[in-house]
Amino acid sequence: MSEAYLGDSESLKDLENRMDSPDRELYQSFKHMKVNSAFYGRIYVVYSPSGLNSDGTHRTPCIHGQVKITDFNCKIRTGCEIEFEDMATGETMLVRHIPRRLFNYDVFVAAPPFSRLRFDARRDGDVIRRSLAFGCLIKQRTRSDFYSSGATMADTPNDFERLYPQESLPLQYI
Repeated sequence: MSEAYLGDSESLKDLENRMDSPDRELYQSFKHMKVNSAFYGRIYVVYSPSGLNSDGTHRTPCIHGQVKITDFNCKIRTGCEIEFEDMATGETMLVRHIPRRLFNYDVFVAAPPFSRLRFDARRDGDVIRRSLAFGCLIKQRTRSDFYSSGATMADTPNDFERLYPQESLPLQYI
C-alpha cells in the first residue's frame, strides 16, 4: 500500500469525518466557513440576527454571549490546539483540528489544518509589542452578512459593529 498526500480539502474532510454524531451532521449542513486571524485575548461575539423591522432596518440581534481565546499551543505530533473561555461562566474548552461545537452554541470551531503563524509587531510609543497570530476556523449556518434570523453567528467585535452599527456592544474585557 502506498502513501498518498491529502490536499487541504481532503484533509479537512477526513477531520470532519472524525467528528461524533449528531454534531457531524449539523456541521456538514452548515454552509459558511471562514478562517479568522486569532491571537491571545481575541473576543468573539456569539449572537443571532432577529430579522427586519417594517422599514427594512435590522432588528437588535440576540446576543448569546462572548468567548475569548486564552491559549494556543502547537506540537509536532498532535498539531495545534486553541483554548476558548466563555466569558460569562469562566468555563474553558480546548479545540484541536477536529471541529467542535463552541460550548453549547450552534457554531463550530477548529484549529485549521492549513494555517500561517505570524509573530506580529506593533509600535506603542517607544515600545514594540509582539503577539502570535494564528488561524481559527469558524463554521456557521450562513454568512453573517446574510442576517439570517435565528442562525447563530460568531464574529469579532469589529465585524459585529460593522454589521450592526446602531447597536451598542458591551464588551467584557475580563
